[in-house]
Amino acid sequence: MKGSSRHPIEISIFDKVLIESDLSATIVRRYTFVNPNDEPETIELSRTERFDTPVQDFRCTTASIDIQVLPLLAGQIYQAPWSSTRSHSLGSEEEIVVEFSFRRDFLNIVPPVVTFEYASTERVLYSIEITPHWPSLFRLSEITITPAPLDSEMSSFLISEDGALIVSERRISANKGGRFSLTILCNPPNIETLELLRIMANDAKEAGVSLSGVSVVLVLHLLTDFLSFVDALETIGLDPERTFIVGIPYSLKEHVIVRLLARGYKHISGPASYPFLPDVDAAIEAAANCGDTNSKNLLIIEDGGYVVPRLHSHYPHLIPRVIGAVEQTANGIWAYQDIPARKRRIPTMNVAECDLKKRRESPHIGDAVFRNVTRLLEADRVGVRDKQVLVIGYGATGSHVATVFKNNGARVTVFDEKRKRRSQAKADGFDVASNIDEAIKDRFLVIGCTGKLSVKINSLLRASHGTYFVNASSKRLEVDHRDLKSITSSVEQIPNVGSKYHLVNSRDLTILADGYPVNFHGKAESVPDKELQFIYGLLFGSAVHVYQSTGDFASLNWPTSMV
Repeated sequence: MKGSSRHPIEISIFDKVLIESDLSATIVRRYTFVNPNDEPETIELSRTERFDTPVQDFRCTTASIDIQVLPLLAGQIYQAPWSSTRSHSLGSEEEIVVEFSFRRDFLNIVPPVVTFEYASTERVLYSIEITPHWPSLFRLSEITITPAPLDSEMSSFLISEDGALIVSERRISANKGGRFSLTILCNPPNIETLELLRIMANDAKEAGVSLSGVSVVLVLHLLTDFLSFVDALETIGLDPERTFIVGIPYSLKEHVIVRLLARGYKHISGPASYPFLPDVDAAIEAAANCGDTNSKNLLIIEDGGYVVPRLHSHYPHLIPRVIGAVEQTANGIWAYQDIPARKRRIPTMNVAECDLKKRRESPHIGDAVFRNVTRLLEADRVGVRDKQVLVIGYGATGSHVATVFKNNGARVTVFDEKRKRRSQAKADGFDVASNIDEAIKDRFLVIGCTGKLSVKINSLLRASHGTYFVNASSKRLEVDHRDLKSITSSVEQIPNVGSKYHLVNSRDLTILADGYPVNFHGKAESVPDKELQFIYGLLFGSAVHVYQSTGDFASLNWPTSMV
């Protein structure tokens, strides 16, 4: 039995926050009023919400209670008064729940900081849960919260598996400061200065190159070094309002998007998976509608051949406005070459096949593939030493992948469709197979380096039980996943490793990194930025050359190799 003294109504407040891709937020605020007394209590539901930043769309979403929300009051403190149109009676231990929703921005200017405060002039219990669009956002952050949680033994917060920040309940009262404060400092990896890009950008600026008035579509890997590339383009006038960015799904890093948003780049798409042509279409259409719609003012820089083929097939009316394009992958060049020669109308710089890129990039890619494959296999408690490994494709990347695995104790066999490459692999000291369906038998690990669908249904059915497959090229290629699906009875996800496919022939195959390029898997940045800064140097130089040529086929030819 409770004592006869009257206790104040207990008030709990829970904010559920969803941070959108542009770092604006939708918030649902739930009030719970509980009568702790033995006798009924009459309460007046009336509050004035106070915010230190502008909010939009503040409204009550509880239909069962008649709540009147007055117009938002703007000033140094933004206020949203609300009250019920009548009194409410609460029996002992009875509760009333009222919910509101509103929107606000969460992002301050560089460095990216998420802040959230709640102030109260009365005693309340407060808790909050924040779910970001980018799941790793809070794992890259320094988080400070006051006051401490009610239970001193409780953690101040936790981050759920899906990346949500859950802040435990704490008491807010006027005599103890009356304020809850949450500060999240996004703490991404340090960005190294890429000296080559800085020098090239300054030289281009001094030469009078200016992207003023140009709309730029970038379909690239959003890794940390992409920020340095954007710095270089900004030096020659890149305008965030006229820049349309689409990240390659398997490689994009959330901290890069956060930094870009903080710098004013609002036209960013970060697709989660393939296919992402709707994102490409949206970028094309937005760029076309930006600025003078009658000028030659569109520039394309891409990785994978998405935009230029799409312009030819779906937006031919925009081609006269395209200055030109830069493509950095062989896969993209192959996509361009699929366009009949007589219909190719966009001059394109071919960075993919330049000698410097082939000579300098491939050894680093080989090292990155080995590092990530080793890490993934260790998570599955196996290694590659003395294991049978098949490398499919003995081009620039495949030859270095084969070499680094051999140097680390694997027994490597090479297959390539081209006889000349098989001969080269044999001359380099590798065992060579002339038939992939036979070569794939009894292999522990199969690594595709062709940039195409190299492992099809016959090969999959001949693979031994327990074989691991790796994509060391591009997109979700190498293993034909439609063929794989047709012979699979069930799929098992292996955390931090990939997917295990249980086949209809009672064999199991494991696809590391779910079939995406293994050198980009997880937090990996593929290759250290400074080691490959010349790649962005090639892209930058190519973009400048395309821009200065202003779509002149005579000066560019098609496609033109850079260097």
